[in-house]
Amino acid sequence: MKFDENNTEYNLSKLDEETYENKIYAIDCNIDRSLMIFGGIKNILWIKHSQTEDITAFEKYSDSVIFCKFVDKNTFLVAILNGEIYKYTLNRD
Repeated sequence: MKFDENNTEYNLSKLDEETYENKIYAIDCNIDRSLMIFGGIKNILWIKHSQTEDITAFEKYSDSVIFCKFVDKNTFLVAILNGEIYKYTLNRD
């Protein structure tokens, strides 16, 4: 059982609830560094290292991640649903 912002009750099946909670809206890869970034409805940007299969929560935002893109080997952009845009630079290691 869930409630919306007006405290109105609505129901989702377990499967629908899990699908809704885990939707990914954006994904990009950096082949040079063997990295993948992705995010979505959980307001978190995740980084996955493809060689080790490690997945790390990189940043928690106030809204859904709707865009993420590597612009070069060390820099990527992230946009969230409320219009905020972030720029990150990775260590060169």
